[in-house]
Amino acid sequence: MISHSRPRDPDCQIIRWFKGGRIRPAQRVEGADFIPGQQGSVTTGRVTRLVPEQLSERMSLTMTRPVHEAIGRSIGRLRAETGAVLGGNRKLGLITHVHLDRSAAVTSVTYTPDVQVINRLLREEWDPQGIDFMGFVHSHPGAATSPSGGDRVYAERILAAVPKLDRMAMPIVRTVPDASEFLINGFVAVRSGTGRRNRRSRAGRHGDGVAVLDAPVIVLAPDHLHERPRPNPYLERVRSAYDPRVMTSTRVVAIGVGGSAGYLEKMARMGTGQFVLIDPDRVEPKNIGTQDADPLDIGIAKCDALARRLTRLNPNCHVWTVQAKDDAIDDIGFHRLLREPLPAGPAAIPALTLLGAFTDNFAAQDRVQRLGLHFGVPTLAANVYAEGRGVELAFAAPGLTEACIRCAQSSRYRAYLQDRYVNDVTSDGTPILATDRVNESKQVVTLALLHALNPLAQPDHPATIRYRGWMERLADRNLDLTRLDPDSPLPAFTRLDAVRDGSCVMDETLWTRPTPDGPGSPGGACPDCGGTGDLTDQIGTFAETRILTRVYGEARRASVAERVIRLAA
Repeated sequence: MISHSRPRDPDCQIIRWFKGGRIRPAQRVEGADFIPGQQGSVTTGRVTRLVPEQLSERMSLTMTRPVHEAIGRSIGRLRAETGAVLGGNRKLGLITHVHLDRSAAVTSVTYTPDVQVINRLLREEWDPQGIDFMGFVHSHPGAATSPSGGDRVYAERILAAVPKLDRMAMPIVRTVPDASEFLINGFVAVRSGTGRRNRRSRAGRHGDGVAVLDAPVIVLAPDHLHERPRPNPYLERVRSAYDPRVMTSTRVVAIGVGGSAGYLEKMARMGTGQFVLIDPDRVEPKNIGTQDADPLDIGIAKCDALARRLTRLNPNCHVWTVQAKDDAIDDIGFHRLLREPLPAGPAAIPALTLLGAFTDNFAAQDRVQRLGLHFGVPTLAANVYAEGRGVELAFAAPGLTEACIRCAQSSRYRAYLQDRYVNDVTSDGTPILATDRVNESKQVVTLALLHALNPLAQPDHPATIRYRGWMERLADRNLDLTRLDPDSPLPAFTRLDAVRDGSCVMDETLWTRPTPDGPGSPGGACPDCGGTGDLTDQIGTFAETRILTRVYGEARRASVAERVIRLAA
C-alpha cells in the first residue's frame, strides 16, 4: 500500500511526460531481466566471480514498481526540496512503502522531515503491520545529485537512534520542475567502520560517523520479486519431493566448499536457484580421497570448479564465487551476499537465504554463526571428528530455534577460549563416508528449514507437509551428533551402549536439545545471544561480526547494552 498516491494502473509505464519534461526511469529491472555486472567481476555463463574488496564499495537499493511510480508522481513533479519516508522489509532489503512528508520544513535548498508526524506514522500504522523504517527520499535542486553534508549529519543521527538499522536509504531525486526529468540516484548511509569511507567525508566534521555509498536503484514488479520455477527435465520425477517455489527462490551462501561439495551438488539437483561459494583454496591431489573433488580440477580454485558442476546439475541456477577467506568480506559485503540482487544475476531478491559454516576453522565458524544472528538467516555449522569417527551438525534460525549455535557448541568454545585448545585435527585417516554422512545430515536439516521458513512454500504441497513435520520435531533439537565408530568414546552415546536385547547400536544419530545459556548458566549469558530464547532479539545488533565476543553486549549497538542491564537486574 502506498500512502498519498492514487491506485496504480496495472498497464501504466514508468516513462511519462509532465509539462514538457521527461520522466525518466532509474535503473529499472523487471521480470526475467538480469542485474548488470560490477566492474571487477567476471561472468562466464551463469557463474560470476566477485572480488571481496569491491563488495563493500557499493550496495543496491531495491524497491517495488509502485513505490518508484509514487515517488515520480509526487516528489518528481514538485520543486526541490520535497521528501518522503520509506518503509519496507529490512530482512529482504526491499522498499515497499512511501509516505509523502507534507508537513516537512523546507526551503529552496533544505529539507527537514517532520519528526513528530513520521514517528506517529511508524508507531501507529507501520509498526503494527510489520513495515520497517528504511530511510528517506528527497529531491535536490539543479545539478545537486548526491547527499549533502546536512544529509550526512541527519543520517548519522538516525543510525545512532535506530541501532538495528544496518543502513539508511537516502536516494536523491531529480525533478521535472528543476531538471526537466524525473530520476532517482540511489545512495545508502552506513556507519563508518563497517565499510569503505566515502571519499567526500572529512575527519572531525559532523556526519563523519557515516559513509555514503552508491546504491544503484533496482525496480521490481511486485509479482516478480523472487525467482520463479522454470522447466527443468532433471526434476521430472521429484516434483512432489521438493516444493519448486521454495527451491528456486532460495539462495545458499557457503563458507568452505571442499567437504561440503557433495551437499551443494545435491542442493543443485534439488533445484536451488542461487549459490554463493566462498573459499580461498585450490583443489589439491589430497582432496580427491576425502572430498567430492574431481582430479581434472586439480590446481583450480575450489569454488570455481564446484560452480561449473552446479550449473551443469541445475541449468537454471546462478552461482557467484569469492576466492577468499570470510574475514576478507566485511559486513557490508555480507549484506549484499545474503540479501541483495547480485551482479550479473537474476533481477530478484532471495525469498530465503541459508548460510553455511562448512569450514574446520574455529574463528571462521564463530564469525559465520554470528553473521546468521545479525542478518536473521538460518545457519548450519558442520564438523567432522578426528579420523571421521563421528560428525556433528548444529543449526540455528531466528524465530524458530531457542538456542544459538554458540550455545549448542558451548563446550567447544570453552575448550578454545578457556583451555587454549589448538585444533591440530586434519583429514588424515578420515574415510570419505564421514564426509558423506555429515552432508546427508545437512540435507535433512536444510529441507526442513527451507520448507518451514520460506514464505513462498505452498502449504498443501506434499514436500511442505513432509518437511514441516520434520521441523516440528527438530526445532528445539538443533545439535545433531552422529557416531560412526561404535568404539568411539563419545559421552552423549553412553546410554545407547547399554542396550542388551541382542541389538547392535552403530551409526546412530542423536538430535540433542541445547539450552540457551542465560545469565544463570555456569559460564554466564551467551556472549552472542544472551540466552534470551528469542534469537530475533539479536538481528541487526552487532557492530562488527568479525569480533569474537567474550561478554554479552560487547561489540554491540546501544539497544543491546540496555538489554544487558535488564538481564542483570
